[in-house]
Amino acid sequence: MEHASNFERRVESGLGNYENAIRKFLQLQFGEDSKHTRIRYDNRAFDVSDPKIGDIDAVRSGNFEISGFRVSPTKDLHKPNFNFYVGGTEFNVTGAAADKIRELME
Repeated sequence: MEHASNFERRVESGLGNYENAIRKFLQLQFGEDSKHTRIRYDNRAFDVSDPKIGDIDAVRSGNFEISGFRVSPTKDLHKPNFNFYVGGTEFNVTGAAADKIRELME
């Protein structure tokens, strides 16, 4: 697991690099225009665990804090997975959904 700990040290500054892209991604998925912008991902690529109505409402309004942000390595170190919370709602983003966040960073 030495590999994972080195990876985590490189991204521990983390959220600052990803926050704007994650906010854009969540607005595409849940924002006011989401019926036109939502991308359908399978449950493994974009998982919202035990969503709380208040947390999703905060995401819709754009007035939310991201906490517990973690980046997990994959076989391709340039394509990590993301895990974070908004309030008490956990978000796991992998695969194509994580690719979209990286695309939004460009």
